[in-house]
Amino acid sequence: MKRFLKYPMIGWAVVSMVASIGSAGAGFDQGLAAYARGDVPTALRELLPAARADDARAQYLLAQIYESAREFPKDRANAVMWYRRAAINGIVAAMRRLGSIYRNGKGAEIDPVQAYAWYDLASTRLGPHRVSFGLIRDDIAAKLPPLDLAHARLLALHWRGGAATIGVMIPPPPVPVQTPPEEVFKAKKSLTGEAGSSPETRARLLRAQTALATRGYNVGPVDGIMGPRTGAAIKAFQSDQGLAPDGRVTNGLIERLEGDAEEG
Repeated sequence: MKRFLKYPMIGWAVVSMVASIGSAGAGFDQGLAAYARGDVPTALRELLPAARADDARAQYLLAQIYESAREFPKDRANAVMWYRRAAINGIVAAMRRLGSIYRNGKGAEIDPVQAYAWYDLASTRLGPHRVSFGLIRDDIAAKLPPLDLAHARLLALHWRGGAATIGVMIPPPPVPVQTPPEEVFKAKKSLTGEAGSSPETRARLLRAQTALATRGYNVGPVDGIMGPRTGAAIKAFQSDQGLAPDGRVTNGLIERLEGDAEEG
């Protein structure tokens, strides 16, 4: 029992699994007993055959020994491999540990897409911590760019399909939708009131951006380009002036903008 106190994370996690899964095979029993008395080489010798025979408890204990044992050099690559095998076999603690590894980069490269998928998978399993796993997954999602988040959700959905795909099949990221040139043309026209980006259009936008910035509106870079912040600033100014907020840059708008700016 003293050995379990020395490795509390490993000891109590494995005891919990034994209690919930039932009687262990001989290899696992002997490996666990050897580890409990501090005989790590014997524990590995007993656990490896059981793990290779797909004993999920042996796989999980092996992963924790490889990650945490003090008697020999850590082997994080083997730890990740055995965590993955245990997770495929339904060990929720292994799913959570993989999520943490890919989230924090301890044992593998940081991969928030996989971290999201592992925490999502853990959150779908019955257990006392499923809600907290979901909250961690959502925290990861909040920090992902839209395309990476789409990939993470696709991966999570794919893995939920069954053990044959969990942690093995990683679908490629979704291809970003390319806006057709004619739609870009229409978008520019609707925002500026002109088609394309002629020198006259750019000069008018520069005047509008300068006047808006003088009045305290956030237009982003003053560059003569209709970006999202410039468009939002124009609409905000139009609303403040009681005008229809259509975002169009007309000569009348320029006159009102520059007149207001001068009057301060």
